[in-house]
Amino acid sequence: MCYLTYREFVDACLELIGKSQEIGDNWKTNGSVDVEGNFFISKKQCIPEIHETQNIRDILDGNHKLSTQNYYFEPDDPSCIYEYQQCDSVTYDYHVVYSVSHSVPVLYFNACHMTGNSLKLEEMWSRIPTQFQEQVMTRKWESLTQHDHPVLGVPYFHLHPCNTMKLMSQLKFENEPSSELKGKKYILSWLSMFGPIVGLELSNQYFTT
Repeated sequence: MCYLTYREFVDACLELIGKSQEIGDNWKTNGSVDVEGNFFISKKQCIPEIHETQNIRDILDGNHKLSTQNYYFEPDDPSCIYEYQQCDSVTYDYHVVYSVSHSVPVLYFNACHMTGNSLKLEEMWSRIPTQFQEQVMTRKWESLTQHDHPVLGVPYFHLHPCNTMKLMSQLKFENEPSSELKGKKYILSWLSMFGPIVGLELSNQYFTT
């Protein structure tokens, strides 16, 4: 079974932060590393409302049907996309937190419209990409719900960690048993698996040496 100790989690997150700074992404550290479970990393990302024929990765890569001249990247936050024309977008606030009880990372997040109104749980369920709908919605109350943030103590959406170790143990790497999946490789693999369910896509630059 694949798990991380708290120290391994902290070290892996700090490695990811280093890569994030190198490529101009905007992950940040929060909390105290000295208190178990208190340290976490966070990232904010703005995503325009999209049509069913489009997907988030296409928009982030510029492969969308709308004119690319309508969009620009905010200099201080290269992960955010804005449109000059009046168009709604959703801002996600992602937090990668350590679960002391499950010994795995957990993805907490909140989302709000440009008006400042937070999305409701039903809206979050409706925004799950098509390829994950059946997997999540068949057990939605055990997959994506709202819960108090373990560090901040306020309500956040989160993806349940119950099956994380089982899913991570299924990952196989050439010449490397899954039981040795540790450090930054663990965090990146986990984010690649769980992030897209709620709109979080990792740059391919994270996977280059």
